[in-house]
Formats: sequence, structure tokens, C-alpha cells
Amino acid sequence: QQFRGICEIVALCWIFISLIGELSEFRQVGLREYLSSPFNYVQLATNFLVLSLVPLRFLDADSQFDVAAVAYIFICIRMLDVVSITRIAGIYLQILIQIVIKDMASFGIIFAIFWIMFSGSFFLVLVASHRAGGETGTLLDISAEASDYGSIMLTGLRTMVQVESIFDYINQGYK
Repeated sequence: QQFRGICEIVALCWIFISLIGELSEFRQVGLREYLSSPFNYVQLATNFLVLSLVPLRFLDADSQFDVAAVAYIFICIRMLDVVSITRIAGIYLQILIQIVIKDMASFGIIFAIFWIMFSGSFFLVLVASHRAGGETGTLLDISAEASDYGSIMLTGLRTMVQVESIFDYINQGYK
């Protein structure tokens, strides 16, 4: 426990030093140039996520682990900025980042289109079966995972990502 406490204090000192460095960089280059670098957004997000962990730790909130996980991802992304300084790795890293950004944007758009199509068609089928069902219970009546369009979108996303039958989610509930 003492070692963890020491590490947390060292991390907070590192964050404050990093924030002072970011403020210094902001003053030197100005707002427009500072905001032109995506790594500045990553650095600020990392600093504020780690700082937000302090009150969450004192409150013993369960959300501290979610915030810590996101902060850890940003810290790892921040390491890419350090690697990009080296001559050989930096060139390959910059090319890889551009490829990933372009491909992820295309994938995200296509995924969103299929997600909306899937969820919308499933919702229309459920509404039609609900209206035609009469007195028998339909999925709209029985399950919270299929009670409205937002819930169906979430269930549809889980179905596509986890490749499980949608009836498994509806019968078992959200876990």
C-alpha cells in the first residue's frame, strides 16, 4: 500500500510538471499552432484524466477504474509521441498513424451505416410484431434490451461486436 501511495504521489508530481510544460508551450507558440498538433490534445487529456482520478480515489468510486483504463490508453498513445522523435522509427510511425486514421475513419462510417440499418430494421420488425401481437407478449413488452430504439441500437452493437445471437442478450439480460 505504501509503494502504491508513493507511486501515486510521483505520478501527480509528473502531471503537474507536464501541465506546466504544456502551459509554457502554449505561451510560446500561441493558440492556433498549439491546437494544430493532435499530440497536444492527447497530452491534455492524459493530464486531466489522471488528475480526475484523485477525487475518484478519495470517494472510492467504481468509475475510477474506467477513468484509469482510459488514462492508460492515452498514456500509451503519448509514448508514440516519444517514439516519433527518433529518426528511423519516427518516419514509420508517422506513416502508420496516417494510414490508421484514414482506414479507421472509413471503417467507422461503414460500420455506422450498417449499425443504423440493422437496428432500424430490427426495431421496425419488433414494432410490427408488437402491433400484430395482440394480447401475447412481444419483445417490446418483455425485454428492457428491446424496449426502445436506443436499447435496440445498443443490443445491435453488442450483437455485431460479440457475434452472439440477439436472443441470447434479450433472454439473459444485460451482463
